[in-house]
Amino acid sequence: MMSGYLVKASVVTQGTALYYHTGQRVDGDVTVIPVENPANKTKTTFTDGAWSIDFNKTNDVQYLTFIIDDNEKIGYTQIKLATENPSMSRLNCTTQNISLSGYSVDINSGDPITSGDVKVSVLDTDYANTTSFSGIWDIDFHPCLIPGKIYTLQILVSGLTYGYGEQTTIYDFSGITKPSSTHKATEESSSTDPGLDEGTEALTSDYQDIDASDNNRWDYVSGTYERAYQQFRFIISEDIDSIVELKILHEGSALGYVGTECVDYPPDYGIYLYLWNFSGSYWKFEGLHFSDDDQTITRTYTNPDEINDFINQTGYLYIQVKSVTADAGCTCHIYTDFVKAEVTSTSNLVPEYKRGEILQKYPAR
Repeated sequence: MMSGYLVKASVVTQGTALYYHTGQRVDGDVTVIPVENPANKTKTTFTDGAWSIDFNKTNDVQYLTFIIDDNEKIGYTQIKLATENPSMSRLNCTTQNISLSGYSVDINSGDPITSGDVKVSVLDTDYANTTSFSGIWDIDFHPCLIPGKIYTLQILVSGLTYGYGEQTTIYDFSGITKPSSTHKATEESSSTDPGLDEGTEALTSDYQDIDASDNNRWDYVSGTYERAYQQFRFIISEDIDSIVELKILHEGSALGYVGTECVDYPPDYGIYLYLWNFSGSYWKFEGLHFSDDDQTITRTYTNPDEINDFINQTGYLYIQVKSVTADAGCTCHIYTDFVKAEVTSTSNLVPEYKRGEILQKYPAR
């Protein structure tokens, strides 16, 4: 009488997981399940599409099911295990002359990818060849393969495409020193609103105080019966017609009624924010706060008419903050910790790196 037994053997399976519609490699998990013994399944995690999994099979297992899961999509395949034909392993390889050609298209825009690299590899061998292309790509390669055996060719095409995309530029006073011919800050004490660039330019140390939100503040003191003003000029480099969003931010505060002659006056903490309207030539009120601590006033504009009001054709943008009016014997302080303008535009071509992959069966001859 003969008794049967199961023999265990280690099976290593490797593969590549691609998104069906784009050819892009995916990250996720691969699970191998023996059809004859589903409880004996094995799971591992992989990245960039390439997966490898070890599985201890018994001699009763003939079929393996593989499940790929990237948390959004699930794919599966099934293989039959077979012993390699010994005569096949003893055959000598012969050099193959293979030529491939094609063209690449951006799947999102439909525009051709006009330059890049194409790489062809023969999986399960060490052979690979790469060439650059401009326009239609073509590649010749000469692997040594065993006649009659079916191989898998991996064709990887990569390149840059260019399209219009939004880009945001931040304008602030980082790196600005006195005197400045570009971005400029001025201070003024006046009973009426000053015009553009009429005040005294800030010192280099003042520019350093307002180049970041760090509690270092530029402090200016008014005369009696006058307001304290701080004015900020930015020169915007984007074409005015390409700007889709303008964002203004000022962080600071103001303190009114300060001085030995003001003991009977309670302090007034109001700070007021204005933008210069080039269309009407006036300071347009845009915000205020009454806190005794630094607060942020932020305004965002997406209407092209408003953007054109605040930025002229040469790119000038003016922001102004002011305190309350001081009374007799009193002065006012105005403080700025940080000020900036953010401009989002579609004026620049944005490069995008594209990559596509094809797996093709090839019967060696």
